Amino acid sequence: MKKFFSKSLMLICAALIATSCGGQKGPNPEISELTTYTDPATKMEIKYPKGWAKGSDQGHSFIAYSSPEAKKEFLDLNNMDAEEVPGARMHFVTIKLEEGKTVEDMVNATRPFETSTYSTPQNVTIDGTPAVKQTISFPFKTTNFNGELYYATKDSQIVNVIMFDVIGDQYDALKPKFQEIISSMKLGVAKQKKVKVDTVNKELPLPSDKFVASSGTGFSIQIPDNFVPNKSGNTYYVSGSRRSDCSMQIDIVPHKGKQLNKIAEEFETSYGKSSKTSIGGSEAYMFSNPKAGRDVDSKLYFTMHNGKMYRVVVSFYKGGENKGEDAKVYRATFSKMLKSIKWS
Repeated sequence: MKKFFSKSLMLICAALIATSCGGQKGPNPEISELTTYTDPATKMEIKYPKGWAKGSDQGHSFIAYSSPEAKKEFLDLNNMDAEEVPGARMHFVTIKLEEGKTVEDMVNATRPFETSTYSTPQNVTIDGTPAVKQTISFPFKTTNFNGELYYATKDSQIVNVIMFDVIGDQYDALKPKFQEIISSMKLGVAKQKKVKVDTVNKELPLPSDKFVASSGTGFSIQIPDNFVPNKSGNTYYVSGSRRSDCSMQIDIVPHKGKQLNKIAEEFETSYGKSSKTSIGGSEAYMFSNPKAGRDVDSKLYFTMHNGKMYRVVVSFYKGGENKGEDAKVYRATFSKMLKSIKWS
């Protein structure tokens, strides 16, 4: 039988809590009721089948098996001599996104099985965030091994990897529940220092009226001369010193050849109706972010240039005692910055 398992499978399994279990051939996997696991460190929230054997490593991973017998089978996939045990598992792993790397790089680097067993990546949305999905299928012992993988980052710091695997003939029956789990999931983010959003250091200056040139991957932009940009790979982030809750982020997200208007239609299921506009002379679509939070004004823009899809996120706090002064100034500043973007 062809060897389908890659070395990266061992690396991913090592990140998960696992112990050996005895037992003979187990029952077919079923999902009747879902319950919720929340990671205290990343705030990731995911539903999983109630009654499945589970384990977790705070801030790094969560895994659940349909039965103890299935757990033993998944932990010993390379043992092709043992009798096949039907079963299913779902596992979640967070991986730090290294500087200069993209989610697509992580897709290529972390596949647990041989590349030939995977489908072409496709764009989906998880928790209102662009994500990448792949399916996997290959013959296994007497039946088949099927699965789904999802990759997404909400903060450009950690990548959420969610995997569903099924041994046997129950994959099609379980797929609707897998989709329900993905649809209700809240992505994890890197642990941040707590910042009280309605606190402002009045001694620090508002955005300067004087603008200077700055640049990111594939574009240039004018920013206030008292703003300091932070660049990491294909992500460009800039914020003034007075308010850390007022910022602009520009990054590149995967699109896999889809037309911009079609992508906008897909995002409308999460963000609501879009408005057509332009950025740097290129067609763009703007969404109001419904998940930004109370007293936070956040807009998302998607545009294409040179075959790359750019996402621009503009956010600022409009509440608190300084809302009359600060909100007005930051709104005007970000508007001027957006109009100054030029593609290179």
